[in-house]
Amino acid sequence: FDVLGKLEFDLGKTLRDLHAANTIAPWLPGLKVASGDFAVGQVRVELPDLDIEARDLGLSVQSRPEGGLLEVHLTYRARVLRVDGADYAPSQVDFSVTRLDGKTLATLQQDLAGLSGKDLPEAMIGIATAALMMQHLPALAAVDPGFAMDRLDIATPSGPVTGRLALGVQGLTAADIDSRGTWLRRLVGDGELSLPRAVALALLTQVQRQKALEAAEDPATGDFTPEQEQTLADAAAVQIDDLLQEGWIAADGERLRTVLKLADGLLTVNGKTLPIGGALSL
Repeated sequence: FDVLGKLEFDLGKTLRDLHAANTIAPWLPGLKVASGDFAVGQVRVELPDLDIEARDLGLSVQSRPEGGLLEVHLTYRARVLRVDGADYAPSQVDFSVTRLDGKTLATLQQDLAGLSGKDLPEAMIGIATAALMMQHLPALAAVDPGFAMDRLDIATPSGPVTGRLALGVQGLTAADIDSRGTWLRRLVGDGELSLPRAVALALLTQVQRQKALEAAEDPATGDFTPEQEQTLADAAAVQIDDLLQEGWIAADGERLRTVLKLADGLLTVNGKTLPIGGALSL
C-alpha cells in the first residue's frame, strides 16, 4: 500500500511530504516477507532551545528471498539535516543481514506465536523468548549467516564519519555452541572506522559526563561548571592519546582511524592481536 500525507503540529513542529509504501509477499509455508520505503520531504522543529531542519529523509527495508535463504537490507539516508545551525548531512547508513534460513525462521515464528497465546507472567516472557531463540540458534547458524553495516557515512561539522563492519559465523555446529572456545573460533569479521578527532573527543567527553552523573550524589541536576566541563574534556583527550600511543588507533592529521579483523579466535585491531575471549572480558 501507499500513503501520502502532510502533518503540521502545534509548538513549531512540521512534517511534510510523507510517503510510505510496502509490500508483503508469501514465501515459505507459514512465512511472509515484507519490503517497504518510508520518506519524509521535510521536518521542521522550532523550539526555544532546539532548531532542527531536515529534508529528504528516507528509510528503506528490502527483503530478498532466494532459494531457502533470506537477505534483508536496510538503508537510512538524509540529504539535509541541520541541528542548531550545524549540518549533519548528506548522510547514509546501510545494514544487511544475509543467509537467514527460511525454514528455521518459519518454525521460530510459529513457536513465538504459540508463546504469545500462553498466559505467562510478564517476567517470564523474556526468558521464554530467549530460550526459543537459543533452541533455534544451531539451525540458524548452520547456514553461515552474516550481519553487516555495509556503509557508514555521516556528515558532521568537523568532517565525515565513515566506516563499515561485517560479522558472521562459518562452519558452526550445534556441538560448537556448547564450547565457548570453539564457537568463538567460528566468528569471522572485518571492519574500519574513520572519524574526526573532534567527534571522538565529543563522544568520549559525553561518556565521562555520564560517569560523573552516575557518581554524583544528586545526578538529577546534570549541571557542570565550565571548569568541570574542561576536566571532563581533558580526561577524554587523555583517553584518545593513550589509544594512539598503544597503537589501537592511528592518526591522520586531525582524523582518527582504526581497522579490525576477526578470524580463528583472534581479534586484530590496527595490527595488534588479542584472543576474542580476552577482548570480550575487557
